[in-house]
Amino acid sequence: TERKKYSSDELKAYAQTSDDQCIIGLAGKVDGQIYNYNIAIDQNKAWYNNPDTSATQATYVGVTRTDDPNCAITGVLMYRVTDNNTPPVRIKVGGVEYRRTGDKAGDYYFYYTKNPGANPGVPVEDLNFSDTALVKGESTVIGVTGADSNGNAKYADDFKGLNGYFHLTCPSENVIITDGMRLFEGERSATNADAQAKLKTEVGFTAMSQGYHNMITESLNYGTSQKPIYLFYNMCSEKILDCDEDTFAEAHEDYEANWNGEEDDFDFDEEFWDDFDFDFDVDIAEEISVRDIIGVRSDGAYPGDTYKYDGRTYKAVEGKLPVNKNSYGESIWLYYTTERVGDLSPIHDLCICSGDSVPYREDAKDVYGKWETLLDTRLEEVNLNEGILESIGTTAYFKDCRLYMFINRYKSDVKQKAKINRGLMSDTVAEGDLFWSNAS
Repeated sequence: TERKKYSSDELKAYAQTSDDQCIIGLAGKVDGQIYNYNIAIDQNKAWYNNPDTSATQATYVGVTRTDDPNCAITGVLMYRVTDNNTPPVRIKVGGVEYRRTGDKAGDYYFYYTKNPGANPGVPVEDLNFSDTALVKGESTVIGVTGADSNGNAKYADDFKGLNGYFHLTCPSENVIITDGMRLFEGERSATNADAQAKLKTEVGFTAMSQGYHNMITESLNYGTSQKPIYLFYNMCSEKILDCDEDTFAEAHEDYEANWNGEEDDFDFDEEFWDDFDFDFDVDIAEEISVRDIIGVRSDGAYPGDTYKYDGRTYKAVEGKLPVNKNSYGESIWLYYTTERVGDLSPIHDLCICSGDSVPYREDAKDVYGKWETLLDTRLEEVNLNEGILESIGTTAYFKDCRLYMFINRYKSDVKQKAKINRGLMSDTVAEGDLFWSNAS
């Protein structure tokens, strides 16, 4: 919410570290929590740092909390406006409907949904703010704009956050990865930690502008001096696996009949809230979960947008990038399928490990702790850095750049042929240098 504008003399009467009027006004609209974090676009232009009538008002976020998962928000977007017109009360993005809430914040309005087909699709437990565009394990709030007469909005290709980026935290064990994975390559290589963090945010910003909320934190060619290649994806709730078209169509009708027509509808006492899992676009109820990922080898040429393997059609991870770009030898491309693979459950999470490290132990107590390794069509483990040679200084030695991707499924089941049977499985390991010498 935004507080009203005051004259310079009136502004000087307030403390420069807190906008009391704004917070008091916000407290009357929510009963859960107010984040003491000013999200004004430019802090130098915030009213308490620049007290004149043209200064940007301080802007805060407040939430209402509930212990009922069916009443919880499952996704948030920011809608960018380019004029003084108020955007629609409801918009639709990716088949999911969102509702406007609160006042204008800078150039944006906030929209939320309770749809399990949104990203992340599970109850949002908290908000985090940071300078990092995308954070693994959290769903970043991205920008949309340009809603048409039917409320269909598009991702904002020039989207910029407010004072940093918004990240939604949620119970990660109840999410699955959805159709539409993509690789993005950085514009340059980076050697030190600060340069790598800056580059990661730049690439993340590009991915967000194309509708991606999540990423694997490290690059898929980690440990090399190549331009980094990052994998981005989206998630939703595992509830879509049990969805029924008639059930959700009826739920949508109930929602239309009971909604009071206001953007700030926080009345969770309505009887109808307890009767269904909220409005769910029936198109999203199709099989959109990622069921398997494989590596496809080629002599360097792009194998195509689809690849037939083991009786199924696999789609190329978008971006048309081999994960081992600039390697000496075969190129390796990532493909995935949304078709069922036997009785295996959908993919829940991904990670990468270097060298002999693996993310799994036989004695792991966590039901979500079982992983499998990424295989190619030869059923061989895929080294993402295969064929990339990194010398150690001016010596005749080369770095151990081996890098592997591991897959975790929703029900913690494992594809038997991809079961991990090697690697360092202890809680701790002593680090050391491993050198290969070709000296006779």
